[in-house]
Amino acid sequence: NKRIIILIPYPNNPQIIQHRYIDIHIHIIIPILKSDFYTIFNPGVTSKKRGWGLGLSLVKRIVEEYHTGKIKVLSSGKEGTIMQISLKINS
Repeated sequence: NKRIIILIPYPNNPQIIQHRYIDIHIHIIIPILKSDFYTIFNPGVTSKKRGWGLGLSLVKRIVEEYHTGKIKVLSSGKEGTIMQISLKINS
């Protein structure tokens, strides 16, 4: 019973327009160790017995190379993990 919550701020916010990026916060109900924040985006890193460790590395590549964006882990705790994807707003 896993849940993902995606929060997207209202695009008419002057702060978003000024920085020309929109931040998407994703709340995943799976905690990630703080020591793993920088390695989870590497190919082959997985916590699953049958995982290949390609999911987050592909997401990072798509966000950065195809959308000129960034992805990072903001926090992780008992309630899960919050990730942030920043995407450039085309003018």
